[in-house]
Amino acid sequence: MIGFDLKNIESLVKTVQEQVPAEFGAAPESVKNQVKSILENMMADMGCVSREEFEKQKAVLQKTRSMVEVLQKRLDDIEQK
Repeated sequence: MIGFDLKNIESLVKTVQEQVPAEFGAAPESVKNQVKSILENMMADMGCVSREEFEKQKAVLQKTRSMVEVLQKRLDDIEQK
């Protein structure tokens, strides 16, 4: 699971959008939407998750790790008796 920040995608989309000549008129907005959609789909296909989801999973892992440490200590105490 790879984390990505939506701000990074927005920045990349903006860079692509700036490369579209002004003569295309309203096209840059539609290009922006298409590029953003393509990038989001590529990220999903690669197994990437949003920064928010990554942080949630990180918190769950930290809580689980703490619980395992407490249980390991309790088990060690029981085995010493």
